[in-house]
Amino acid sequence: GLIPWPAELRRTAGEFVLTEKTALTAPAERAREARLLAGPLRRATGFPLPVRTPGPQGEEGCIVLRAAPDGALGPEAYTLAVTPESVVITASGAAGHFYGTRTLLHLLPPQAAAGRPPVARSSDRWVVPGVEIADRPRFGWRAFMLDESRHFHGAEAVKRYLDEMAGLKLNVFHWHITDGTGWRLESQRYPELTGKGAAWRGSGKGDIASRVKAAEGGRYFYTREEVREIVAYAAERHIRVIPEIEMPGHADAALRAYPEWSAAGIFDVTRPAVMEAIRNILDETLDLFPDAVIHTGGDEVDYKVWETAPTVRAAMTARGLTNAVPLQAEFTAALAKHIAGKGRRMMYWADARELIPPEKSVILQFCAATPP
Repeated sequence: GLIPWPAELRRTAGEFVLTEKTALTAPAERAREARLLAGPLRRATGFPLPVRTPGPQGEEGCIVLRAAPDGALGPEAYTLAVTPESVVITASGAAGHFYGTRTLLHLLPPQAAAGRPPVARSSDRWVVPGVEIADRPRFGWRAFMLDESRHFHGAEAVKRYLDEMAGLKLNVFHWHITDGTGWRLESQRYPELTGKGAAWRGSGKGDIASRVKAAEGGRYFYTREEVREIVAYAAERHIRVIPEIEMPGHADAALRAYPEWSAAGIFDVTRPAVMEAIRNILDETLDLFPDAVIHTGGDEVDYKVWETAPTVRAAMTARGLTNAVPLQAEFTAALAKHIAGKGRRMMYWADARELIPPEKSVILQFCAATPP
């Protein structure tokens, strides 16, 4: 029942049984990973499961987080050995220890990973089968994308998604937080992005909508404090958070708030004032999200519609263009340069790039000169 299946697994004799006397031992620098294991186990079993540093009491009857020599295992790799005497998780990095604890939870009855007690707790035995596991990820980028422009969930639901991601050893949360349907990220400089752009645009029906209305009081966006809380919650579970801020298309929500930024329903990237606003929005976003990568959208721009805007037609005429595709390419390159100037990297949907020969793409030319 392990998902993902470990790189190596061998069944061994015997089993380890959790009891009221079981303790967790971990070096001080791994106390967080030990607590994140002890929490759901305490809720499920009702056992005290104290977390302590290694000492003269020994390891028998304990769940042990043991440090491997630096470099002996990869940063996300671990080994897990279960015997009747102990459970030992060995790793070089904190992520490896964390993933080892997730595997241990899934070797126990399902209530353990869920962190909830069974219906008849007294009749349950908390047994871990004897195994030897050596595990490491096949891929460094293991992502899940949540679109909250179209379906706003609220902070508590996002945390539950992050817990599920952690259990599956996913390590990148791609948070699609703005789109045409709704702008879900609070802005200090442009408050109408949420004041007018975050109005509820879904059906308003179903369990998710009712939970949000109860939990958020009808507010369909995330405050800056909530974002920081979610980013920290993810980091504890060794999950990166990559925000996606859609531009220049999929901009209906932003343009409902600030129609002066619009060129036929798409950001007017020909106007310096609009470009300044976009840079300010990106800077606010970078302030909230510490990851090296930010996603700027870039997909599905309706060029035929965009070209009906007088400012876009004027820019095309001044450049001798027959269509607006190169305007998006220049815009995307400008965003990449701005973000690189902040020490970050830009990710985007490659629609514009794919419409331009590589030798003429300013995006490719810029990215080729940008260090990873």
